[in-house]
Amino acid sequence: MNDNLLTGPFTVKFGTIQLEDVSEISWDYSSNSSNPTTIDGRTFDIPTTTSAAINITLLGADIDVLCEIFPQFAVEAGGTMSTGEVTSEKAFDCKAMSACGTIALNDDLEVIGCDATTRLVNARARISAINYQDNVIQTVQVRFTGQPAVNQAVFQIYKNGSLSDASS
Repeated sequence: MNDNLLTGPFTVKFGTIQLEDVSEISWDYSSNSSNPTTIDGRTFDIPTTTSAAINITLLGADIDVLCEIFPQFAVEAGGTMSTGEVTSEKAFDCKAMSACGTIALNDDLEVIGCDATTRLVNARARISAINYQDNVIQTVQVRFTGQPAVNQAVFQIYKNGSLSDASS
């Protein structure tokens, strides 16, 4: 067996929130470039943008997990839903997202394996799909998109326990 393989089982954390019952993890990575051509016919490949996102499928995602990831949509027991009803239990009331007025968490998403961690830096979450598998269980797919600050990595891979706290 190759000692360099990144193996699981995997644990998924969004900041301090540990995501349970993850049934699937998939990556979207894009490294774009511009291809200008000079008047004499030479073409150049100039890197422009790089982006990364991770799709996590939560098997039977429960209200508590969704409320942790999206606290702006949490309604506590005794609270009022956007449609006017009062809930006797904690609920998730996902209003339409907009560029203005919607507070979303930004934090690192970590996929922690046996020996190494893959980190999507400064990720922002959004629900990308709700499905019903075999008419038996509801799954919720959450897309985490990396939004690193200037000079930060889009994603990182490192051996577990190999990082020390950043110095100021």
